[in-house]
Amino acid sequence: MQWYITACKKMKKRLKFLVAMVFATLLSANVFAYDFVVNGIYYNINSDGTTVSVTYDSYSGNVTIPSTVTYNGTTYSVTTIEYGAFHYCTSLTSVTIPNSVTTIGEFAFYACTGLTSVTIGNSVTTIGRNAFYNCIGLASVTIPNSVTTIGRNAFYNCTGLTSVTIPNSVTTIEYGAFDYCTGLTSVTIPNSVTSIGGWAFSHCTGLTTINYNAVNCSGGGFTPDNWLGHCDSITTVNIGDSVQTIPPYFMYQKSGLTSITIPNSVTTIGESAFSHCTGLTTINYNAVNCSGDGFSYYGYHWLDGCDNITTVNIGDSVQTIPPYFMYQKSGLTSVTIPNSVTTIGGSAFQYCTGLTSFTIPNSVTTIGEYAFLRCTGLTSITIPNSVTTIGVYAFKECTSLSVLQIGTSVNTIEDGAFSRCYVLDSIYCKSQEPPVLGSNVFGLTNRSHIILTVPCGTLEDYSNATYWREFTNIQEDCSDSYLDSANKENTIAVYPNPAKENITLRADEDIFIYNNLGQIVKQINNPKGETTISISDLQRGIYYLKTGNKQQKLIKE
Repeated sequence: MQWYITACKKMKKRLKFLVAMVFATLLSANVFAYDFVVNGIYYNINSDGTTVSVTYDSYSGNVTIPSTVTYNGTTYSVTTIEYGAFHYCTSLTSVTIPNSVTTIGEFAFYACTGLTSVTIGNSVTTIGRNAFYNCIGLASVTIPNSVTTIGRNAFYNCTGLTSVTIPNSVTTIEYGAFDYCTGLTSVTIPNSVTSIGGWAFSHCTGLTTINYNAVNCSGGGFTPDNWLGHCDSITTVNIGDSVQTIPPYFMYQKSGLTSITIPNSVTTIGESAFSHCTGLTTINYNAVNCSGDGFSYYGYHWLDGCDNITTVNIGDSVQTIPPYFMYQKSGLTSVTIPNSVTTIGGSAFQYCTGLTSFTIPNSVTTIGEYAFLRCTGLTSITIPNSVTTIGVYAFKECTSLSVLQIGTSVNTIEDGAFSRCYVLDSIYCKSQEPPVLGSNVFGLTNRSHIILTVPCGTLEDYSNATYWREFTNIQEDCSDSYLDSANKENTIAVYPNPAKENITLRADEDIFIYNNLGQIVKQINNPKGETTISISDLQRGIYYLKTGNKQQKLIKE
């Protein structure tokens, strides 16, 4: 395959050479005619009879093209620089193009190797194909705000070009537009650009910085052999705050990048966008809700081959961590997730074997399937009270996981979520109602060895619940710390508290009072609304009330 790619590249270079030779032959025959000449500049009258185009001659030195020219009593507006008008004028050193000109034709300044300065008027809309091809002496170019298209190979092999300003009017940068501009060190892509062609900036070996502001951009440049092919010195990419789409293969194989920041405006990341950026160690991710082909399986992943990532910082506005977000990032040791996140997507951290701890914030409601599968470094996990669903195989084969805490709102744990967690020995489940378990949630774990701790007064419920009853060592915890970690919405309003004789509360289900050993010491069946209960028969101490899914600590004086 590699020999085929190499052969194609060689063929492409030969084709460019042949095109150049054919063009040179045609032009050397001096086939260009002209209608008149004024002050050493040759013109052709356009079909409208009122405007003219600059045409070919052997120009040299400093040339200033006028906006109007008078010939035989008629004044014409100069609107066009014709095809090849200044081609091979190797003694041309500078040119000023007036505001009247709208088009710089194809090959207009082809191989003007002595050209060092060009001023382009603010009416030009198109810089044609090969317009400044091989102008090796050109050091800087300011493209005016009127230009919408930079043509194919327009500045090809302008090796002396160190600075180019691309205005916000440009929508299209065509194939090879700045190919082999080896002197460029930085490039800014404005937000107006919607299409970038293949090899647009390839072989710009001096490039170190890309400032990318294109809101939504596509085009033939976003392939493995891409718009920045062979730009191996790039160390910095700045993605603008308005960018919505990061195209496929955006920074493909840019091994000099060490960190990237994804702004919150981004909604789509294309396949392999940063793949094989082997120097990447840090990701700053701020996209509020993002999707795209980059969050896929195996070879098209946006970070495929970025095996040195150690740190991920997730911004405060992020709501969704996409599927396959950090898939197979085994070097990842640190992840910061803010309280804005509600969903951890499927396989988001699958095979992140370097993670030893992970804090899931209280905002998360859903943990997707395979989210932490084979995170073999995790030793403990706390599922917060906000989570309602733990997906299929979410923590499967977390072989170092020994302590698991399950929050109060979890109602569903899907198939195999904690299967093959071989060293799991402590589960603290704080839900008043035993969560519904799928098949093999704790498959191949030693349930006779695991201590399952449940809320005060729920021992019987867990002992009778499907799958939960397979645990042989279930115990209640009526301690303050266990109760205090429960959701505040699940507490009972009791007054007075502390109390000596009577307490009053509102309940529509049976009321149970437990002692510190988890034993029922008083039960009130079928209460109706507000109820007063005598506790004069209880000894001084701490007790726990439970009705329905609510509970509260009670102090008897």
